[in-house]
Amino acid sequence: PIFLSIDANDTITILGRRNANSRLPIAVSTARSGENSGNVTLRADNNINVDGIINTAVVDFDFSDVSKVSLNSGDVSITSTNGDVSVTGVTTFGSQTGGGVNIGAPNIDVGAVLTFLPSIPQLDQNGNAITIQSNGGTSEITGEIIGQSLTASGNTIIRRNPVNNGIEFFDNTNVTTNNDQNYIGNLTIQTQTSFTSNQGSIIFGNNVVNNSATNLDLNAATTIAFPTNGTFSSSNGGAQLNLNTVNADGNILIGTVGTTGQTNIENLDAVIGFRNVTIGQNITLGTIFVDNETVTINNPLTIQADTIFVNENITATAPVTINGSGNTTNINADISTGGNDFTINDNIVIGDNVTIDSDLNSAGTIVSSGTINLNGKIDSITGVNNDLTIISTLDDTNITGNIGVTQPLNNLSITATNINLSGNQITTTGNQNLTGNTNFINPG
Repeated sequence: PIFLSIDANDTITILGRRNANSRLPIAVSTARSGENSGNVTLRADNNINVDGIINTAVVDFDFSDVSKVSLNSGDVSITSTNGDVSVTGVTTFGSQTGGGVNIGAPNIDVGAVLTFLPSIPQLDQNGNAITIQSNGGTSEITGEIIGQSLTASGNTIIRRNPVNNGIEFFDNTNVTTNNDQNYIGNLTIQTQTSFTSNQGSIIFGNNVVNNSATNLDLNAATTIAFPTNGTFSSSNGGAQLNLNTVNADGNILIGTVGTTGQTNIENLDAVIGFRNVTIGQNITLGTIFVDNETVTINNPLTIQADTIFVNENITATAPVTINGSGNTTNINADISTGGNDFTINDNIVIGDNVTIDSDLNSAGTIVSSGTINLNGKIDSITGVNNDLTIISTLDDTNITGNIGVTQPLNNLSITATNINLSGNQITTTGNQNLTGNTNFINPG
């Protein structure tokens, strides 16, 4: 293999040139068709400027011919002690193994970094580790990141390159890894981005600001962890945040670490400023649990799955909607929304003595309430008669299905301005207290 190593006491400047297959200049290439390629190491005391792609992956930068791809591709390391690093992109994917990438400097500007290509299944699909470390400054990532793992330390900005190169990997800012993504410093997202960890976690260690008005997607296998000592915020109220599992079963736990095999969403209270947060792919896939700790919600939230279990209290300062398939939403803990609407579009099983409360209290006075919509039938859990208390003092409560027909509740208490009941039967073993204007829409 051909290796390149440059160690400079001052600066390094490399000007690349285009070939027939590349819309971007190639600065350095050690690629060998079907053979191992060598490492590229650039180290300087001051600035490193690479106008072009550093490539250990493919001869002639010809992505259409897999025979030109290196067998085991070399690693790339670009580090500066006191200066900044600027490089158009790095490609290290291989037929058998991709090369690792390490970029470190006070300030970094890098385009796409590709250590494997999911779009070409004949090649290695594991990739290698990517480390982007800004020491006291800022890293700007302006292209797609695909690697075995990603560690971004220091302040990081993800933004789309304003120059449209016509190359997919350099015209989006998606981040895909097989294992973990760790964002250790502050992160700023300037453009529509999808973060995906196929077998690991996405971990945000500090403040994150989303400045894009479009969707932001987080997809992981094991954990999506929002910062414990910071916020995950959107400066644009029109942005939608989607949280999903990549696992085929679709199972998600909202709360602290749960059973192996489901995706955990942790520190959801750090999320603020989005138009809506949606957890779950659709109403026909998987089970979502709220479990192991009280969950605080500061953003409009939609939870959707085939089956939902609320096993711990939900405390919200924004509207909450639960969408199920009709299979059942199981409510085993209290829910309060602090003056905001609460909606369940599903059949409901009450698994404990439960209170659903949409009132906002201030100094002992109710200042506002949200509408409570329970769009489905309501029963107690099999073999047990539990209490259900519903409070929307200054707003309406709407229930579309029968109550307690399959398994009666014990006591039912509803306090609302208007209580609108569309079912034709309410069965309890205890008291029924309906406080408010009560309307039986479909009396039996």
